[in-house]
Amino acid sequence: MGFTEKYLYHADLDIVKSLLDSDKPYLKGITFESLRKTGWAKLNIPEKWTPHAEGNFGKPGGKCKLYDADQNPPIADYVPFAYSAEDLAKYPLHLLTVKSTKNFLNSTRANHEKHTKKEGKPYLDIHEADAQTRNIAEGDELKVFNQRGEVYLTARIKNKVRKGVVCMPQGFWSSLMKGGSSANALTHDLLTDMGGSAALQEARVQVVKV
Repeated sequence: MGFTEKYLYHADLDIVKSLLDSDKPYLKGITFESLRKTGWAKLNIPEKWTPHAEGNFGKPGGKCKLYDADQNPPIADYVPFAYSAEDLAKYPLHLLTVKSTKNFLNSTRANHEKHTKKEGKPYLDIHEADAQTRNIAEGDELKVFNQRGEVYLTARIKNKVRKGVVCMPQGFWSSLMKGGSSANALTHDLLTDMGGSAALQEARVQVVKV
């Protein structure tokens, strides 16, 4: 692509070594060689670690600024997205997609058989009351859908979510899932009003047993 910046051509291992070559107290005793032997290491953080107990937030007054008169609104507020009565009737469940996988990093390594086998099938957490009204039992195959798409998951009923809410993991590759779709098929392209980031948790769905 014609880029000539030297940092674009550093070898991966050299980047790791440079990051570990630090005088930070948290990294004391942790080296590239030690990590190659152990595979991981705990940072040297005090057991009772409260770095901001006395402020130290990098602001002129040293305090965390929750109210900003120059900002509109001056304090962060939640403004719910307005759904039509028809949408709420068609898609009565609020969908959350969270980083709950233990063997992937976001979607990294989610295509490796070793990790996918260890992770197991993707589940949809659903409240028992919502499951009962849909005749869904633990382990049933489900279709989660809305006006944007559909995803096939396995039911898990442990009341980890509130009634009216369902939760599915993010990170699974759509190409490796039944139907060829994952969380991205259901989420909205809406942007948040503050920050302009993706409003990933603002989606409504319906769930049926396959």
